[in-house]
Amino acid sequence: MPADRIRLPSPAAGAPPEHALVHHLRAGDQGMLDVRGGKRRWRIWVDGGAILATRSNLKSEQPEAVLAKKPGMSASAVARNVVMLQLRGAFSKGTAWTWAPGEQPDAPVEVPGLALLYRALAATRDAAALGPRLAFAPGATITATGDTAALKLPGPLAGWLAAAAGPWADWLAGGPGDEKDRMAAAWLAMGLELLTVEVVEAAPAPAPAPAAPLLDIDALLGDLDPAGPAETAPADDEAPAANPWAPDKVLVPSGAARPEVALAGPPEDFQAAEIEAIGDGEPVKLDDSFFASLNARPDREVVRRQESSATMHSSGSAASAEAAPEEAPPPPPPEKHPLEDELRTLHARITAADTHFAALEVEWDAGAEAFRKAHLQLAQKLHPDRYTDASDEVQELANEAFDRIRAAWEVLGQDDERGAYIDRVIHGKKSEEELAMEQVEQYWAGEADFKRGLASFNAGRTRQAHELFVSANEKVPDELEFRAYLGYTTFALHAASDPEKADEGKEMLKDVLEKNKEQTRKLDSAWVLMGRVFREQDNVQGAKRCFVQALKLNPSNGDAQREMRRLTGGSPGKKAAPEEKKGFFSRWFGKK
Repeated sequence: MPADRIRLPSPAAGAPPEHALVHHLRAGDQGMLDVRGGKRRWRIWVDGGAILATRSNLKSEQPEAVLAKKPGMSASAVARNVVMLQLRGAFSKGTAWTWAPGEQPDAPVEVPGLALLYRALAATRDAAALGPRLAFAPGATITATGDTAALKLPGPLAGWLAAAAGPWADWLAGGPGDEKDRMAAAWLAMGLELLTVEVVEAAPAPAPAPAAPLLDIDALLGDLDPAGPAETAPADDEAPAANPWAPDKVLVPSGAARPEVALAGPPEDFQAAEIEAIGDGEPVKLDDSFFASLNARPDREVVRRQESSATMHSSGSAASAEAAPEEAPPPPPPEKHPLEDELRTLHARITAADTHFAALEVEWDAGAEAFRKAHLQLAQKLHPDRYTDASDEVQELANEAFDRIRAAWEVLGQDDERGAYIDRVIHGKKSEEELAMEQVEQYWAGEADFKRGLASFNAGRTRQAHELFVSANEKVPDELEFRAYLGYTTFALHAASDPEKADEGKEMLKDVLEKNKEQTRKLDSAWVLMGRVFREQDNVQGAKRCFVQALKLNPSNGDAQREMRRLTGGSPGKKAAPEEKKGFFSRWFGKK
């Protein structure tokens, strides 16, 4: 009896995000899974069976939010928690996904991705949602065929998964911990092909006995045989007398066509007689036409199939139908679940809905009770428990539609969440998460401009660098490092042509250094830039003090070291201008 190996099917449109993620991890694909739920967005990068990085536009799933809750957390712990939160958000709130092959993150993070994937799955999928995915036929067996240690499960659960063997239902029910956790571990391990589930096909039913002939000619006509009954043994010196009417006895397997056997006509001295056929209600005359009909009469099974074929094909003769090789009858179509048609209609409407209001079919300005009733009615119709006896495809449809209306209810069932959702979807207001994400993206864009500007600055292309520093400062005006370089390039470009504009750049640098005093991260680069301003204004003493201050903050600052060597090896004849004892900068640098 052969066994069929059960594999997680490829994700179809509308499949849960975790289904698509596990599929691409198992295949070792390189790319990005882009999950969306309304205006929420999660991006998950994978390559070679590993999760490289995740991104989210929700403020609550950013590193700053994690650190705010636990300020003493290490950087690696923050990274793990961020990935965990973002995977959970994608699974619980994501309603659609797309796959972008080849996409890679700017900055991969080193995290145990599969372990975090399991924890996110166990946290967002309950037993009711996972049950239909693991409802295998009786007799299914389980075997551990891969390195399940890669999932880094808790101790008892890891040992149970690694030793998987035996009947599927017994193994799943006898594991440690909660049923939901066992189901999540089993489904994930099976999807990654670390477990093998097989179903043994049932033995084929025994073939039915050959059908009895229409008429037992030997029994009916045995007394007409001149040699007597066939059972009587002939004498040694004489051959048995053959019955010229009896067909050769051939054993025909059940379901196969009987071979055509030509029956001889009656002897010349045969007198037509009437014999009552078994099962018929009128006498049959054994004459020439009777024997001719026997010659052409097929097996009952052949007749039945020809009649069935005649309803499908309007042409073809009886003779050609008898001569054609017979095919096994097609298996009967699976019985349709009684609720399948209604489910497909609901699934198509719900998954096509562009808002939670459309998913529940309730107007956005309806009262709380209307949302509650709509959700309750749909949840009763779509609950996966109603489809446990349906096909896998139908169960998946029920799960998808049920998850969609549950996600809608999680938002519309709470007054504050519903109000915020109405503001975003109906009135076009941006949420705090969206505003936070815009700020993050604006910072990333400004940082990119700044890095390109820094490359141009180090290559001596001051004007090009200045334009990029202007762009970076416009995107992120509060970033002091961006402003420091903008101040210096403003001074450098206008020192010879526009003293007032050059002085604006110098004052910008002073302002940066004043504000940096209150910050934890000190900008040694800003002190180097200010030192260059003083050096170009021939204030050697002020320049030295700036470079010394930069080296105090960062002894390995190569720019400060080079500038100090340059000043030390310069012409000794110049004198520093007298210092003015006014303010913070006058104490350090002398003149402006």
